[in-house]
Amino acid sequence: MTGAARAFLDLSVTGRRLAVAGLALVFAWSLAPAAPGAQGPRAPLVQLQAGLAAAPDDAALARLIADCFDLRRTAHAILAGLPGADAQAEARLAAALGRRLQRELRRRPPLPPTMTWIEDRVLGPGDWLVLTRIADPQGDAQVLSWRVRAGEGGARIVDLLRDGVSGMRARRAEFASLVRSSGLEAALVAEETAVLEGAARP
Repeated sequence: MTGAARAFLDLSVTGRRLAVAGLALVFAWSLAPAAPGAQGPRAPLVQLQAGLAAAPDDAALARLIADCFDLRRTAHAILAGLPGADAQAEARLAAALGRRLQRELRRRPPLPPTMTWIEDRVLGPGDWLVLTRIADPQGDAQVLSWRVRAGEGGARIVDLLRDGVSGMRARRAEFASLVRSSGLEAALVAEETAVLEGAARP
C-alpha cells in the first residue's frame, strides 16, 4: 500500500490505526507520473504528486494539503448529526486531520509504489470517484478509489476507499462511538492529543 494512501487512512484513528481502509492509505508521494495537463477530478492528485516531488518544507506541505484535500468537508461528514457538533468542532477536527496527514506524508518509504489511472466515475454534479491501481516495488497491486468533490477552491479529495470501504465512514463510526462514551469534547481532545504525541515521536 502506498505511503500517501496509508497517510490518509491514518486520519481515521484516534491514537491507533484502524484495521480497515480509510483516508490515509494512498496519498501523494506514491503517485506515479500522470498524463500532463490532467484536469477535472484528477487535478488534486496530480497537484499533490507534483508538490510532494518538490520536497516541500513543513509550511509548503501544509499549503499543499489544504489545496488538495477538503478536510473541512471530511470533518463535517464525520461529525454530522453528533451531539454538540458545530462549526467550531468541525474546524478543530479538520485542523487535527491536516496535522496528522502532514505527519504521515513525511514518513515515506524509499521506494514509492506506482499508480495508474483506471477510470473516473461521475457520482453526481461536482462529485467523482477516481479509480487507480497501485503497485508496490514487490509487485503487489490493489485498486484504490479517491472521492473528489468540487468546491469553491476547486476539486479536492474528501475520501479514499479500499475494497469498497470508505475511510471517512470508518472514521465516523469510530468517532461516533467515542462521542457516545466520552462526549464530543473528549473525542476532539483525544484526536488533537494523538496528533501531538505522534509528532513528538521520531
